[in-house]
Order: sequence, then structure tokens, then C-alpha cells
Amino acid sequence: MATSSQGFDNLLSVNQKFGDPFLLPSNESMPTTLDTALDYSFFLYFLNPIYQAASDRVVSHFITDIDYVGKSGDPTEQDEHSALLKDSLDIFGAMALMGKEERCYGNSFGRMAWPFDRFLLDERDPNNPRRYDIGIFGTDIKFDLKKLTYNVPDPVERAKGVANPKRVSFSFFDLKSLDINRIRVVTMDPRHIHLVHSQWSHKTQILYKFDPSFIRAVKAGVLHEVNETPIEVLKAISKDEDFLFDMNEVFHFKAPTIAGLSNNGWGVPGPILNYRSLHQLQVYRKIDEAVGLDYMLPFRILTPNPSTEISDATLNTFIGSFVPFAAEMIARRRKDPFAIHSTPFPLTMQEFGANGKSLAPKELVQYQTNDMLDGYGYPAELFRASLSVEQIPTAIRIFQNSFHFMYHGFDLFLRWVSRSILDYLGREQLDVRLKPQSMANDLEEKQLYLQLAAGGEISRQTAYRPFNIDDPVEETRRRLMEDMEIEKAKLKAQQDFEREQTVGSMDGVISQSQQAAGVQSPGAPPGGVVTTPLDSMQEITDLATQILEMPRGEAQKMLNQIRATDQNKHALVKQKMEEIRSQGESAGRQNATQIAAEQQQQQGG
Repeated sequence: MATSSQGFDNLLSVNQKFGDPFLLPSNESMPTTLDTALDYSFFLYFLNPIYQAASDRVVSHFITDIDYVGKSGDPTEQDEHSALLKDSLDIFGAMALMGKEERCYGNSFGRMAWPFDRFLLDERDPNNPRRYDIGIFGTDIKFDLKKLTYNVPDPVERAKGVANPKRVSFSFFDLKSLDINRIRVVTMDPRHIHLVHSQWSHKTQILYKFDPSFIRAVKAGVLHEVNETPIEVLKAISKDEDFLFDMNEVFHFKAPTIAGLSNNGWGVPGPILNYRSLHQLQVYRKIDEAVGLDYMLPFRILTPNPSTEISDATLNTFIGSFVPFAAEMIARRRKDPFAIHSTPFPLTMQEFGANGKSLAPKELVQYQTNDMLDGYGYPAELFRASLSVEQIPTAIRIFQNSFHFMYHGFDLFLRWVSRSILDYLGREQLDVRLKPQSMANDLEEKQLYLQLAAGGEISRQTAYRPFNIDDPVEETRRRLMEDMEIEKAKLKAQQDFEREQTVGSMDGVISQSQQAAGVQSPGAPPGGVVTTPLDSMQEITDLATQILEMPRGEAQKMLNQIRATDQNKHALVKQKMEEIRSQGESAGRQNATQIAAEQQQQQGG
């Protein structure tokens, strides 16, 4: 049996022969510091639109509606608070943005931007200090970052009407504003954040490094940046310092990480965890692009093809002039497709390399894409909505359990925002929660309810309630009425078809009757008797009424005479007689019913 040292030596010899399988070309571009990892994650996130789209779908799945638990105010307070969160703050949009940033950087930071009103302080008269709203000076104002003062025209001289008032410098202060429409939820770039993290208590403070472009704008005195920046931030910038937020002033949203990964409070970016899959996918895309550039269009060569027989064209043509001649001919052909060209001898065209479809790694790209989505925990079938109905509840439940941290993070973020706003406005706290996902439960419950109702275990009203059907009896009656109307329509159409096959269409019968009687049809030239279809129908109705009033023997004799002269007319008369009889029977039944009802009323009286 080999010792451990011998086994290690054998492993080294194998690696020397075949190479270390863990040392791949992707290792050469793997980031080694946090700053480069975040920048590289940003690059990879936008380089792979499929991962970006899958991340958006995952994030949106866990953004549900707002719910209130416990004794959290009356319905009016709940509605007002929900309107504040949804409309003024766009809390769902903030959740979606934080979720996207977490999928990109592995971390997302959110803070509240509280509104304030800025005033200039005039202390030239200690006994009568004055304050001025900064908005009254418009754009005629300059900011000095080092002194933290504003330079403005003297408001006292402006009030007196002085044409060119002198300029004075005032300090300033900020007052809290309760305008809820100015409150904002702002996300922070993780690349500008340093975490002051305690490994023992896991308490974390946020040290923010200002964006260089923001610092340049403040130092240049850009008013739309300076006037919207709190005075504490301006003081930190004036001292070239970073800004340390208080505890719980910034919300940190991240995925949990296992022990042994020294991250100092940071979440690990998803693109870095699945970097090799993304690298392999990009290699296939590069190959696909190279194939598209080189092998999709054929490489064409035009060559002279003189015959073996010696002729004047063969002897007198200078072959060195063929190349510029061919180039000029090709240029003229592209400019004018209808031009006619001539050559002293035949030409041949050869094509090479038009086999790009066989070289493009389409199947490899698709396989690697699915492998990448599976590595992230995004099942490709769930992303492409190709799951069968029977598998949807189970697949969604497994998916939700895998990303439970995301729902939990959104729920904590909603409560943090709600608590911060109510504290800022001085209102009573409301116990706000994010409703859990119910898609998988709804699908399973609906199927289970229908099965129990079919087996007679529960009522139809309980089974149909998830489908917004409150009265199953009324719904069943409507279905029966629909079935009856459908059967009536089918029976009527069948009877009309049979009558038409037996008698012929009404227009054809009337036309044949008119032709047999020598009657001219409508629209005929003047001079003849014009009879309309209505006149013919009236004639048939009168004749049927007359026959019904005759004794049975005479009526039968009359019908035989009509049949002997015109069979179509005989059929129409019999049909009309049946209609008159049925109408009479219906009227008789109604009269009998009415008489019986009157007799019952009289007897009861």
C-alpha cells in the first residue's frame, strides 16, 4: 500500500503529464481585490443579458404587496401609510433596484434622503439677527466650500432699492422639512463604500467615500449639488474626509455567506462565484463572432480561364493588367448592377470558407447558458416558462426556498423604511410586513379543492371560491341554460336544412310558382303583372286559412287539386296550415290556463 508521500508524488507526476485540471485560462483574469471584483462584476452583469434578465425575474418574484399585522392602526391610517410607501416613495421600485444591485455586486446599500430647507444667517446686528431663504437670491449666489458660506447681494440694500448692492458672505443652517413628497429612498454605489465591521458582534457601520465627480461639483460650487447636500456632508468634503453614517442609517442587503470566507461583512458577488461559467460562455461567444466575421461570407477569387487554343486574345493580352481590370469591373458592377461588361477570355469564380453554420457553436452556447443559469440557481425551465403544469408548484416552492434570503431581505428593508419614515414624521409605528409568495400554494390548493369537490368531500362553493365563483348553484343554472340554447340553435338549424332539402328555398319555391302561373318577377320590363314575394306569401296564407275553414272532405279535395297543378305550392300551403294550427293550439292552451286560474280564484273566494 502506497504511503501518503508516494501518493502525493504520483499526483504531481500526473499533473506534469496532463496539467492541473484546476488551473484554467480563466484563472488568469480572476480579480484578486474587492475593488476589482466589484468592477468586474459590474462588467460581467451587463455583458450577459440572459443573466441580467433572469436576475430581474427572480427579484420581481419576491416583491409582493404590503400587509399589516397585529393592532397596526385603523384602516384609514393603513391606507394613508400604504399610499405614502407606494406612491410617494415608490417602495417597490426601490426594492427592485436594490435586488438588481445585489444580483450584480452581491451587496446593495440603501439610505433615506430627508428633505430640508436652507436659510442664510445674517448676524451683522447681534441684537437683531436675520435669516433669509436661500431661494430669494436665485442664481446670483456663490458658495465657498472652505469657509462654508454663501456670497450674495446685500439683502438690506436690495430692500432699499440700491441699484448695485454690495456682496456679503453669510453662514447658513438647515431646517427639517416635513414634506413627505420630497422624501427619497436612495441606493449607494458599493464601490464607494468601506465597511467598518466587527467580527465578534457583526455590527457594521458604513464609511462612504464620495464619488470624485460629486466632489468636483461641490468644490466648483455647482448650486444644484450644493443646495441639496446636507451641511454635515459639506463639512466632510471641505475637510477632504469620508463620511461615516450612524448605526442603522444605511440598510445593507446581501446574500448570506458560509464560514471560512473572510469577507469582513461583504456579500460575495454572484458573477464572481460563477465566473468560470461566464468565462466559458464568453469564449463560445467569441468563437461565434469570429466565425461570423470569417466564415459566413464566402471568400471569392476571380481568375482568367483562357482556352487551350492559341488566339489573338491570348497572344495580345497583357496578363499583368488583369488585376486592375477585374477590380474596376467589380467596382462598376457594384455601382451599376445593370451594366454590361466584356473580357477577352472567359473568367471563373472560386468560393472558399462559406461553412460558418457548421462551425458556429450554437449548441455549446445554449448548453453553457443553461449550465450558467443552473449554477446561479435559476432553473432554465423556470426562466423560459417551459415547466409543465404538474411540476410548477413543486419547482416554484424549491426555487422560493433557495432564495428565501431575498424575500427576508425585502421584508426587513420594507420595515426599515417604514420605521424610519414614521420616526421622522413623529407618527405612531405600524407593524408592516411583506406578504409571502402564494403562487405555488394557490396552484396546489386550487387543484386539491377541485379534486375534493369532485369526490364529494367538500362543497362546490368552497372549491370554486379561489376562482371568484361565489354561487355555484347560479353558475350551474347558467351552464344549463347555455346548453339548452345551444341545443335549440342546433335543432333549428337542422330543421331548416331538412325543410330546404325537401321543399327548396323559399325564394326558389316562390319563383317556380310565379313561373308556373305565368307571373312576371319583380324588375321585369313594363307591360307585365308585377308580383312580389310578399304577395305570393299572402296568397298562400289566405289559401291555407280558407282550406282550414272547409269541411274535411272538401279541404282534402282542394289540396289534391293544388298538388296536381303545383306541388311546390301544395307544400307551402300545408306548411302554413300546420303553422296556423300550432298557433291556434298554443292560444287555446293559454286561454284554458287563464280560465282555470279564474275558476280557482272564484272557488277560493
